[in-house]
Amino acid sequence: LKNTLINIISNAIKYSPDGKKILLTSKCNDSRLSLTVKDEGIGIPEEEQQFIFERFFRARNSTEVQGTGLGLNISRKYTQLMGGHISFESKSDAGTSFRIEIPI
Repeated sequence: LKNTLINIISNAIKYSPDGKKILLTSKCNDSRLSLTVKDEGIGIPEEEQQFIFERFFRARNSTEVQGTGLGLNISRKYTQLMGGHISFESKSDAGTSFRIEIPI
């Protein structure tokens, strides 16, 4: 979980302009923990969103930022190993919100 959060938060920082907010929220009930990281960054182009968890995939608007295209794939694998799920919502130039849900 720590590695997944580090990756998602560091992506939010890398892909957000200086001065933009990054919000981390958590919710917990009897059976699930939900963590959300929301940024005001460059977002993920809609036509590329289906590929975002694939190994080595980098969106066309991310070429100015260093990376290997492995972080989100690894984060999804870690989340699945914990019996959880990772999802996102994104809009170009309006930011991205990643949600991690795992059973307690």
